[in-house]
Amino acid sequence: MERRTGRGSNLAWFSGLGSQRYPLGHSGDVEETWASLQFAPYFTATAANVNMGWWDHDVGGHRQGPSDDVSKDPELYLRWLQWSVFAPTMRSHMQKGKRRFGRGPRTQFYWDFDSVFAQPMRAALRLRSRLVPIIYTLGLRTHLGEPSVVRPLYYHWPKERLAYEPAYQTQVMLGAQLLVAPVVTKRDLATNLTNHTVYIPPSQGMQLQPRQQQQQQQQAVSAST
Repeated sequence: MERRTGRGSNLAWFSGLGSQRYPLGHSGDVEETWASLQFAPYFTATAANVNMGWWDHDVGGHRQGPSDDVSKDPELYLRWLQWSVFAPTMRSHMQKGKRRFGRGPRTQFYWDFDSVFAQPMRAALRLRSRLVPIIYTLGLRTHLGEPSVVRPLYYHWPKERLAYEPAYQTQVMLGAQLLVAPVVTKRDLATNLTNHTVYIPPSQGMQLQPRQQQQQQQQAVSAST
């Protein structure tokens, strides 16, 4: 057996509070549904409250959803990838399907999808690669005593009422400087748009897309394809 002396990590099933000293936490065989996606950012961020910030999820959902319409929905997988770009770990993992039950196989490879979905999936993966140095640095800072890599908004705005509102519980902070507001709802098929309400705390920053300076405290409603 090869013996390695470099830095490593240990992926393990969740074994209770206190185990975070050694392995990454694994949230289990996530079901492929929109509800599971909506819970993942909140779950990951609030785990920082008990210093269990290194969570690993089955990106895309490991277990098939309640119907083929959900399990094979490329939009759902795209949104999973886009959220996981900013998670502590990013690992796509899913069952391939069981034909004996009449359920067709699924895929986790972006090149298997139509280009309208494959292109933003590829862009998400490339963005993740660009963020690796930041996430690595945040991991080191966590090891040295700072809060978890991903944490709730109220860590940085404890006096802001909206930072505690359930309506914005899917918004998280990656470190102290990057606010993440993933799209976790299905688009309207008639308009091909998703309405997404975002809470912007009092701060001065720069949006990733589009790049625009901002200094405001408000709720902003945006639409995206």
